[in-house]
Amino acid sequence: MQTKEDKTFKVLGNKVIIDLRGRLCETPEELLQSTLFRHLLAIAVDGLREKQSPLLEIFGNREPDKKVLENLSELLSLLSRVPADLLQGKVEYADEFIKERDLLNDFVEYLYNFWRTYDRFIILNSENDVLDKRPYRTFNESIENLTHLVRKTYREIQKNLTGKVPRVYRQVTAGAEAAAIALPKDIPLPEGEYQKLKNIPVVRQILLNPPLILNPPTNKRGGKFEKVCRNPLEIITISPDEYLCYPAKVGPLIVMVYFHHRFLDRGMSLGNLST
Repeated sequence: MQTKEDKTFKVLGNKVIIDLRGRLCETPEELLQSTLFRHLLAIAVDGLREKQSPLLEIFGNREPDKKVLENLSELLSLLSRVPADLLQGKVEYADEFIKERDLLNDFVEYLYNFWRTYDRFIILNSENDVLDKRPYRTFNESIENLTHLVRKTYREIQKNLTGKVPRVYRQVTAGAEAAAIALPKDIPLPEGEYQKLKNIPVVRQILLNPPLILNPPTNKRGGKFEKVCRNPLEIITISPDEYLCYPAKVGPLIVMVYFHHRFLDRGMSLGNLST
């Protein structure tokens, strides 16, 4: 399973989790020069290698190593604001990519769709800003802007490559599909092993962009359940940065549901239980 972590994002299998403690990109240049974009670009190219895709011909005889992919990322950044005609003969590495414009345009289309194959989440986790009291500002100005930015970047690159303005615009969800404000909360917990759950952020607000179609991992059980004589919390290690807690109201009770980021799609779906 592909796993990538740094301070601002995680890639866990088919999930991309963006931590909003790091500032979201605000311009096409920031988006295309971001660590997340370059990481996903490398994964996308590896996938094309496995399929022996003709799209790899945009690299010519060059091996798409780290330096070549950096050049491609910089070229796409330039194409987000400058027509391809103005780059030929003026940017050293541009000519090799631009000589097959239709192929490069197909590659950009592939990248855009590749990004959208992931389940995309944003987690807002900050103790210095009362985010849960300003969800409208937080969600609209950060999360909605990300969707517009991704679509705008994709369309500007294609326009500057082909010289044509699209006649039909597909307003698909290109940013985050779901987001949550999760902040620390002082929850009374029993002494002992339950103190491991103390610092796990608690979900305060959830944003879902319908229609929300997620692809959770299969849940096929084999074997049988066996009784254990110890509390499972005694024998596991919990990293608070890898978990969230959803407080579900079940009748007169509040059930604190703790889940790992690998099951973020299922955890976010608990929001459908709320009114």
